[in-house]
Amino acid sequence: MATRLTGAPVASKIYAQVREKAAALGTQPCLAAVSVGAQPDDRAYLRSIARSADGCGVTVRPVELPADCTADALTGTLRTLSADDTVHGVLHHVEHIAGTMASKSNKGEILAKFFDDGEYTALFADGAVSAACGYAAGQQAYAVYQNGEAVSVKDVEKNIKVLEMAAQTGCPVVTFYNSVGAKLAEGLDVLTASAKLNATIAKVSGVIPQIAVVTGVCGGTSALSAANADVCVMAEDAELFFTAPFTSAAKGDKVPGAGTAEAAAKAGVAAIVAANAEEAAEKAAHIVGLLPANNLTGPAIFEFEQPTSVLSAGAAPEKAAAALIDKDSAVELYAGFGKHVYTAFATIGGNAVGIVATGETLCHNCVAKASRFVRLCDAFSVPVLTIVNTNGFAPSATDDIAGGIREAARLAATYADATTAKVALLSGKAVGPVYTALANADLKIAVNGCTVSALEPNAAVSVLYELFLLVSVFSGFIV
Repeated sequence: MATRLTGAPVASKIYAQVREKAAALGTQPCLAAVSVGAQPDDRAYLRSIARSADGCGVTVRPVELPADCTADALTGTLRTLSADDTVHGVLHHVEHIAGTMASKSNKGEILAKFFDDGEYTALFADGAVSAACGYAAGQQAYAVYQNGEAVSVKDVEKNIKVLEMAAQTGCPVVTFYNSVGAKLAEGLDVLTASAKLNATIAKVSGVIPQIAVVTGVCGGTSALSAANADVCVMAEDAELFFTAPFTSAAKGDKVPGAGTAEAAAKAGVAAIVAANAEEAAEKAAHIVGLLPANNLTGPAIFEFEQPTSVLSAGAAPEKAAAALIDKDSAVELYAGFGKHVYTAFATIGGNAVGIVATGETLCHNCVAKASRFVRLCDAFSVPVLTIVNTNGFAPSATDDIAGGIREAARLAATYADATTAKVALLSGKAVGPVYTALANADLKIAVNGCTVSALEPNAAVSVLYELFLLVSVFSGFIV
């Protein structure tokens, strides 16, 4: 029989323990509750905290700052409270901090960079989340925009509604993430709404392209949603994390650069890091233009210039790709992750393609990067050109334990399962398992001078001609 668990007995026990400890202090503890840009529901939440604290013998001193409060003003207030001997703790409830928690660019500037000619039609204009539709790079698209405030259930429902409309009309969705989190006063309701949002994201995945653009703070559940997008673009000064860096640091897990765009790129979450929010919006528009509107339509045809470089055997991944694709057409993805594999959207003869080019040895991160990119191309029937020139999978037991074999098997299965057009160009070394995984293509082209073998040639000779080599050594023919 199932047992229903209730929080009341646990809460009563905690209250009793806090009252006992407060009484032992000899003075009534004071908690300063600092709020920035508080709304009526936030004040109700803070009042409920005050009532609970009063029942525990703790006094709450509310400190309310305006919505346009700057980071310096907030820091000054916190320092003043920290120096006050009558204050024993600070509760920091942030709704919005001007110039830090939000992108330095406003909604109009960012959307003007995303939509063609800066023209769009507003769908939902009020609240922490708004939405619009228009054309980006000639492709009809929807945009969901967070303005830096805490999101409510209604805000999350707007996001879900836009995703559903986009799936019905077959249009891409770009979500601009910038929020300090969910409204805590709405508790389980907003958590349930967030779960529904992630379910909707998964439902339309592979049906319409989803681009996440992180322009400010993106933490917790929002980080999960952003990472679930087909492509995640981040502004250089944006933040993305599950656990806030200062919380992690307080527990002894202090990592330099945690939560930054650079860290997200190294982790393989951010596919592109842009200088600022406007540039991030432009990058997102470019990707929207390169990808088909949905999984039933083909990609657009672009004007192009022929490449100026010439392909040579053994060329570095970027140079090999540049010799094949249209001039200046490449948009590299995941440059900061798995650096021995080059992945990019580009055009060849004006047609959008996905490029995978290998180099040196492939660690588990490199393999995971290539596999994810090929799955994205396959979902929207974007042809894949794979340029193979590598020494193989990393010859390391450590990498095997870290997931090297698992990711290599997944890569092989990804190429085998992909139904989009696949071309493998063997421009250098393609030996053993790497050939098996990467050269599973509709068309294979070998560049003069490349090496294709079941085994490393030197090793193959030593195995196939072992007896002859031994006789030659003992006979003095080989020294």
